[in-house]
Amino acid sequence: MIEFKNLITARAASKALLSLAGKSIITVLGNVSRFLRKEQKMEKPAPQKREVFDCYGTRRRTWCGPYVVAAVAKIDYETSYQAFRTHTGKRHVAGTSHWQCRAVLEQFGVDSGKVERPTKRKKLYHYLRENMDNKLYIVCVANHWVLVDGRDNSITDSWTAGEWKHISESEHKNRFVKYFFPILSRPRF
Repeated sequence: MIEFKNLITARAASKALLSLAGKSIITVLGNVSRFLRKEQKMEKPAPQKREVFDCYGTRRRTWCGPYVVAAVAKIDYETSYQAFRTHTGKRHVAGTSHWQCRAVLEQFGVDSGKVERPTKRKKLYHYLRENMDNKLYIVCVANHWVLVDGRDNSITDSWTAGEWKHISESEHKNRFVKYFFPILSRPRF
């Protein structure tokens, strides 16, 4: 069965290469790497979207702060959401700050590093390529929390709940980095 899947993948890759005849080598290599990245599924834990509905049947919003904390601590979203509610004392968890995220992470036994600001204004894609090493980071881009894995340049957040994407395929790649902090006690993904 595995050999059959590899054969299908090889045929699809050869068709993609033949369709690129007459293109530059840079274009061909970029398209091949993009194709192979789509074929490989990232097997990392990520919480699913919120499964809580109101009395009218509409789904409750999945907020970015509790989502990122749930992904790092490997817990479900509702546990993280309730921890934020008890920590902040608010009815809803919207507009979380870095110190609230770090405090809730500490409750779940996850050590986080010092909050840092970039020296120059850079977009997430460029900042990740130049500055981040093989660590897990929680990054604030345009008042939105995202979880970035520096090992394979993948990203997850509440918008793409339940799946990890490569940074080049993310909606947040062109947003400016406000601040970030590393996760020191790395979860084993």
